[in-house]
Amino acid sequence: MVINKVSDGGLSGAVKILCSDDKLANFSTETFRELQSKHPQSKTGICYQTNSFSTSHLVVNENEVRQAIMSFRTSSSGGLDSLRPSHLQDLISYSAGSAASKILSSLTALCNVLLSGTVNQEICPILFGASLCALEKKDGGIRPIAVGNVFHRLAAKLASFKLKEKLGNIFRPFQNGFGSPSGCEAVSHAARRYINEDESKEGTVFLKLDYENAFNMLNQDFILKSVQNSVPELYPFVFQCYYQPSILTFDQNTISSERGVQQGDPLAPALFCLSIDNIIKNLKTEFNAWYLDDGSLGGDYKEVLNALSSVIKKSKEIGFELNFHKCELHFQSEPDLNISRKFNDVAPGIKIIERNSLILLGSPLTKESFITFFEEKLHNFRIMSSRVHTLPRHVAFHLLKNCLTIPKLLHLMRCFPTWHHQTYLIKFDEEIRNTLRLLLNDQLESNAWHQASLPASYEGLGIRTITDLSLPTFLSSSYSVINMIDSILPPSFPSDNNLNEAEQLWISRTDLEVPRTRKNLQQTWDSPLIRNALNNLLDLAKSPIDKARIKAVWSKHAGAWLDALPVTSLGTLLDNESFRVAVGLRLGSNISVHHKCKCGVEVDTRGYHGLSCRYSPGRFSRHQAVNDVITFLRLLYPAVQQLHQRNCQKHGNTIIW
Repeated sequence: MVINKVSDGGLSGAVKILCSDDKLANFSTETFRELQSKHPQSKTGICYQTNSFSTSHLVVNENEVRQAIMSFRTSSSGGLDSLRPSHLQDLISYSAGSAASKILSSLTALCNVLLSGTVNQEICPILFGASLCALEKKDGGIRPIAVGNVFHRLAAKLASFKLKEKLGNIFRPFQNGFGSPSGCEAVSHAARRYINEDESKEGTVFLKLDYENAFNMLNQDFILKSVQNSVPELYPFVFQCYYQPSILTFDQNTISSERGVQQGDPLAPALFCLSIDNIIKNLKTEFNAWYLDDGSLGGDYKEVLNALSSVIKKSKEIGFELNFHKCELHFQSEPDLNISRKFNDVAPGIKIIERNSLILLGSPLTKESFITFFEEKLHNFRIMSSRVHTLPRHVAFHLLKNCLTIPKLLHLMRCFPTWHHQTYLIKFDEEIRNTLRLLLNDQLESNAWHQASLPASYEGLGIRTITDLSLPTFLSSSYSVINMIDSILPPSFPSDNNLNEAEQLWISRTDLEVPRTRKNLQQTWDSPLIRNALNNLLDLAKSPIDKARIKAVWSKHAGAWLDALPVTSLGTLLDNESFRVAVGLRLGSNISVHHKCKCGVEVDTRGYHGLSCRYSPGRFSRHQAVNDVITFLRLLYPAVQQLHQRNCQKHGNTIIW
């Protein structure tokens, strides 16, 4: 399954299969009952039946529809009719010719009908319903997975794109879950700075809030009211989606969806944020930051306690409740039993946590919590590393490069000053190196490892290390959300010492001044460090052959094959031995034992002789592959003699080519 997902371009899906311990639940009566409990019926039904659309609805054009279709992941599933977004991508591709423009025009017309709210009401429960399946969790229970109709998702995605900027301005600075680029990072940075500014302030607490099954419990009446009041141009579309229950299909059974927003709906985050917007804005605490349903409050314990009571009361009015057992309270100074009791009276079962457990939105907030968090990440990587070796080496390398190493830690590195913990970073880098050693059957000596850790476009393999990226990632993230952080934190809050320290450390490593522009781009901070590493590699090259090799693999497109999807049907999947040799030649590693070739030449351990030996079959197989391509093209486009302009007419006939 992993190989099939990679072949389809669904790398994220391949990693989920590789890493997850969940498995598909049986289509049984018990599973169906558990799914029903996850989708409770409304006690009052849908009462808000206002279908008077006073303003014009959203209108989209063909370019917007094309962009929305192409933004779907290639591995996205289909709904009840099994029509997948990838089918639409194929239908409107330029290779489809004139038919593509006609289909795109029809899809645009359909999307405008959906956005206008004029769909026949008889088909709305099915069109805006979904196909259900369930995964068994490792710790018990099930996780429902709903896949909606592709046309519903397309229209919702278009509406989301059109309103992202407007809604982002409405939600900020308290809600950063929709319409705020890098909103998750902004909240993490702000919370980290708030927690660490004054670690011993008496009477100050930090509270994390967690809703129970929030997206499935929201009152749909309130969704409609919120949309009509804040974004009336969206109301026609949302009204037809939610004014009557939609149908969720599980095997041969159906569930009536009467509460909440639909899972997987591109508009679901926006609708949820709209519904709780008034609750969030009325909270009077020193620190108040949210990312969708994850809330963080900080300040004097009395203000935070009042805010907690308000959230509990107002949330019940719109249909959902806090999960008190997952809410966490942290005291900036020593825990106070009297204050703890007051919070427990309001939220029975609330957890009191220490600094080593302060983690928010997938990022630690303190140096104590970093150690615990990082050790868990390291443990998870070891598990994934043991599983990846069961795959073909080329596929395993592609997943390691693009999904399992730096991408798994990128959010952590962008939100936390990881360079303070060099010992842990080096330990993780060594685990990556050991995994690569097993995949390549190569010892990866010092120079080879340094080259491998460079980007593929800079003579490396693209297996970046945490130690190399810890500074560029943090600096680019800090500058990309610096204005959002300032709006979240209290006025006149002290500047970030970690940011200043990171800049000075970067200056010491590059001997350059801090960039004046494009500070929000990781490339701005990373490129000078990469150039230094390249120069060091050239200086350490022991022979002219090594210098020539380094310069050759640095040439344009020399590393493009490392980025290509390893797909058998496309001829881009290398067998294990070919992949090992190709990487070894690039890194200058030992790929064979010293021996004498049948042509009479002594072959060293680098194996370069095979590239020029007259008995080598490699050239002939490559030439044959090129001939096959040329023959195929001739079948599609027969060759004709090209005439000069003066010879366009011959024997009285006009010749067209």
